[in-house]
Amino acid sequence: GISVNDGKIIINPALLDKFEFLSQPEEFEYYDVSGIKKNIELKENSFAFTYCQVPFVYVKSNSEKLRVYKVDKDPLDSNKLVMTNELSNLIFHRKGLVEKVEVFIIN
Repeated sequence: GISVNDGKIIINPALLDKFEFLSQPEEFEYYDVSGIKKNIELKENSFAFTYCQVPFVYVKSNSEKLRVYKVDKDPLDSNKLVMTNELSNLIFHRKGLVEKVEVFIIN
């Protein structure tokens, strides 16, 4: 569930299939914007994919929240599943400044 509207990345949980969530822990392997191979340990009830080479990790939760991990900064939290134009552009332009996005959705 990702779409783009007015230059903003929008998370739409309705587009997700409940069978995508892991039933046991698993390692997610991807290549970052610099072409470096990386791994993320995923827990049960989560799954991941990359968008513009940035990993998006979806986690079943009791509340909806978006957490963006920027390089050398504290994570940015939002109770809305819409990214700002600024954060979206950092991802679109593959600047390497966004390390990971966690999306907490109601299960």
